[in-house]
Amino acid sequence: MIAFSNINKQYGKQLLFVDASFQLNPGEKVGLVGPNGAGKTTLFRMVVGEETPDEGAVSVPKKLTIGYFRQDVEEMQGRSVLDEAIAGSGRVGDLHHELEALQREMSDPDKADDMDRILDRFGHVQEEYEHLGGYALESQAREMLHGLGFKDDQIDGDVGDGPSVIVPISMSQVWQTTRTRSALLSSKNTTSEKVLTGYVRRSQ
Repeated sequence: MIAFSNINKQYGKQLLFVDASFQLNPGEKVGLVGPNGAGKTTLFRMVVGEETPDEGAVSVPKKLTIGYFRQDVEEMQGRSVLDEAIAGSGRVGDLHHELEALQREMSDPDKADDMDRILDRFGHVQEEYEHLGGYALESQAREMLHGLGFKDDQIDGDVGDGPSVIVPISMSQVWQTTRTRSALLSSKNTTSEKVLTGYVRRSQ
């Protein structure tokens, strides 16, 4: 359950929320609608802990896995579609990105003097990643992305170069097969709203 209790939030003279309260129960699918600047993204950022209310309380279960598809695709550029599809899967997603970073360090000649530490860390991270089912998650993510029409070169390509608007759908599908407690947030534009609406209808 996600709950906001008597939330107040403002930026300068702009009031976004005044004594706002709501509760989102497990299994519910909710659409948040409003004009630009109404505070939709701010609300999401408070849910994921990136912002805090001026007054009031935000309650989010500690074991809840939250996927947040941000408003600007530009923020995700430089990462592959596969990476972004896995990114919100909690600890497994964190380990996936650390493995990617360690692999880049292993191929960097300037890191030769630090290779023992890198290899040792890589071994520990890889062991935990495999134990948590990370490689199975990669396979599931690729299967979901293929089903959504992505080609292999798009899956491994930059998320900013392809139809990244449907990446969050794959993310939510992967989570639903691997997590019993998850939530998906999207503050994208009208195009992604249509895609998300279609997914929600199919999942009901």
